[in-house]
Amino acid sequence: MADRLGPIDYARQAAAQREQRPPGRHTADTITDDDLDRLYERLAKAEAAIDRVRVVADRWQRNGTPDLNRYARIILAALDDPTTA
Repeated sequence: MADRLGPIDYARQAAAQREQRPPGRHTADTITDDDLDRLYERLAKAEAAIDRVRVVADRWQRNGTPDLNRYARIILAALDDPTTA
């Protein structure tokens, strides 16, 4: 027979899971300079990745097959307006 967990066990499990999760969203009052630097680094990497995808999609649109042209249009539309994806 499996061991049954009681309310204290569930509370301990929940607390342990919260400790393992990354911290929540920062606010202007709680963010540190190091956290802000990391966010800016992530932003720069994300923007660079988007630029690389745009370059590939542009190439596909100019030189690709009809299928690649279609995919390029879809990708470029999503990059220009994320609500269309």
